[in-house]
Amino acid sequence: MIGILYGFQYTEANLIFRMLLYSVIPLIFSLPIKYIFLGMGKTFYLFFAFVIQGLSLLITIPILASKFGLEGVVYGRIISFFVSLISYLVIYWFTKKRLLAN
Repeated sequence: MIGILYGFQYTEANLIFRMLLYSVIPLIFSLPIKYIFLGMGKTFYLFFAFVIQGLSLLITIPILASKFGLEGVVYGRIISFFVSLISYLVIYWFTKKRLLAN
């Protein structure tokens, strides 16, 4: 697909593109939880999850990029998005009763 759109000298980018598609999976599952927090006006919970995602990016990308190069950056992004999804689920689990009570 990338070869058709941008030229066949970029066909090696197909692997990176396919790997980046895996980072969309946690985003799909974390969107409903984000909208629950936004609807309830609990933006601090969103901020806390964004901080966790940023810290996981800062930790994983330099380590994996030095070992695997560009693929390591993609792996770091996938890992950080899954960590972000887990943090959303944990925050929602512990604040579910408080959110529904309001």
